Amino acid sequence: PSDPLDEVLSQASCSSPREVDPEEDEELEAVAQHLNQDFLCQVIQGEQQGDERVGEGVTEEAPPPHPPPRGGPSLASILGPLPSAASLGLSESIHECIAEDKDSDGKSESGELDLDGIDDNEIERVCSSS
Repeated sequence: PSDPLDEVLSQASCSSPREVDPEEDEELEAVAQHLNQDFLCQVIQGEQQGDERVGEGVTEEAPPPHPPPRGGPSLASILGPLPSAASLGLSESIHECIAEDKDSDGKSESGELDLDGIDDNEIERVCSSS
């Protein structure tokens, strides 16, 4: 037993037009009618629920009610108090890094570049390529 909706979708996505059998045509109409009825029932139920809310004094322009809260503990209760930048000492660390960068931005106190850790071959390659 195949699902009539699957058949409708497969026929609708078929790239080459084919002749529809009268029995299949009736079946397609029945499926379409069934889907329309389901849709209309949902719309009517939605309108009835809206009318009930209006009868309770809720205007139609009011936002929908908030969803019910989920069960279980809150994230804050699971994680506990989260550390702040101050409690982690980030402010001091950042100020220290900035001060170090200002003090040593690749130059020695005499104004020359600090070439420690760079081999002579690499220095020659850079100088010759410029």
